[in-house]
Amino acid sequence: MNNTLELATEFAPDILADIPTPDPFEEIIAKHGAPFILNTKGQPTGFNPMFAPGVYSTRNDVIHDSLTRSFYEYQGINGLWAIASPDAMRGKLNDLIVEIGGVLDQANLAAKERSDSKLVGALNNLRALTDGRFDDRPSGFVHCKNGMLDVATGELHPFAPAFKSRNQTPFEWDENATCPRFFNELLEPAIDADDIAILQLYTGMALMGRNLAQRLVLLTGTAGGGKSQFLVVMEGLIGRLNCAQLRTEMLAERFELARLVGKTLLAGKDVPGNFLMTKGAYVLKALTGGDSMETELKGRMGSDSLDGEFCAIVTSNSRLRVRLDGDTAAWRRRLMIVNYDRPKPKTAIPDFGRQLLEQEGSGILAWAVEGARRLLALDYQIPVTPGQQCRVDSLLDESDSLKTFIAGEIQPAAGQALTTTEIIERYFAFCDARGWKTDSVRDVERELPDVLMELHRVAKSNSVEHAGKTAKGYRGVEFTQKGQNGTVGTAQTNPYVSENEISFI
Repeated sequence: MNNTLELATEFAPDILADIPTPDPFEEIIAKHGAPFILNTKGQPTGFNPMFAPGVYSTRNDVIHDSLTRSFYEYQGINGLWAIASPDAMRGKLNDLIVEIGGVLDQANLAAKERSDSKLVGALNNLRALTDGRFDDRPSGFVHCKNGMLDVATGELHPFAPAFKSRNQTPFEWDENATCPRFFNELLEPAIDADDIAILQLYTGMALMGRNLAQRLVLLTGTAGGGKSQFLVVMEGLIGRLNCAQLRTEMLAERFELARLVGKTLLAGKDVPGNFLMTKGAYVLKALTGGDSMETELKGRMGSDSLDGEFCAIVTSNSRLRVRLDGDTAAWRRRLMIVNYDRPKPKTAIPDFGRQLLEQEGSGILAWAVEGARRLLALDYQIPVTPGQQCRVDSLLDESDSLKTFIAGEIQPAAGQALTTTEIIERYFAFCDARGWKTDSVRDVERELPDVLMELHRVAKSNSVEHAGKTAKGYRGVEFTQKGQNGTVGTAQTNPYVSENEISFI
């Protein structure tokens, strides 16, 4: 044994005796040095600044998450890594220094190490020793109240730090539990089997904590039809602490993304029709599409990356439209729509979602886990029927209704011309026939030249002849035959096929 280790052993024979390793004291000293800084006579003159942090990180499962710049400590009682404030960690290091000073009979020396500056230094050293991330946690597990469930095998494992779980459902796993009221009174009366299947797969994925399908779900339709109660159940199943309110109007703001760190489900509840038309709505594609984004924490310098693996679900009684910004394909890949188009129940049950969680929580968990198991077997490719995809296509067409109208109802024609007034009147009739929302006349008139130039390469003119007069309009175009004979085309929809004919979009 070298002289440093002999001196360290002399001063600290028992401080690490409770650490379950073969020779913990030698291990700590080998990594971080002796407990004290010694002078030439072997007398301690101060604490080794790495020793107390080294002892703490050896005694405890602790991670300083480089993304959130927060400490997390493992709680064996529930298997969760829970956040610990810097003040709490400083207090624990302070207590440890007192303990080391007492055991080594160096209380006076320990007192000098408890100043604010010394504790800040110890905290920084602990950050360096425990720096890590949670994005390397294992996939395919559901953190239940009574263990870690391997979805693929059905095996329930004991809690362990290696799962790196920060998100737990508040319900116990019971493979025999059922949820008849949830299925028979909330789901089946409101939506069809194909839509129930989508919700089951998506809820299962949210339980596993990562949106590897890169999808988001819109629940639209009948007010009072059960959308909100389903979301109450879903949030309760995932765990309310694991959910965050989705605020599209704030997503482009400076600190909004940092608020979502550590969450798994983003929920937009009873949102207005322009919810996906706000300036920050485009960020939702990245949040659900696996993209890496920069986050900035308020009051802290620098930024960190955030992976967009959030599940997201939105409920609305309004007809939603999307701010496409030329990225229709990306929205088409992301969106799934479940339409509540059946009459609402004659008698509403107050707080029905919470009742279901209280009575059938473990059964609903078993239903969702079955969805997760199926999703794993599908390699996270959620199947959709052409009828379901048609809803998405219709929403996207309505969101870009002027372009949809011009693409289908106006065609190039040499020697022909259309006035702006004719086009706008026909456009509004086109939208009315489909029940689509429209922008104002002024907005349509402002957008019209760009769309006609993009699709038909015609420019606006101030001298189009019409009924013996000149007017603003466009030369070289005419309405399609359907338009010329005075009718407006019917809504374009994909034919609905049987529920077993599915595709992977």
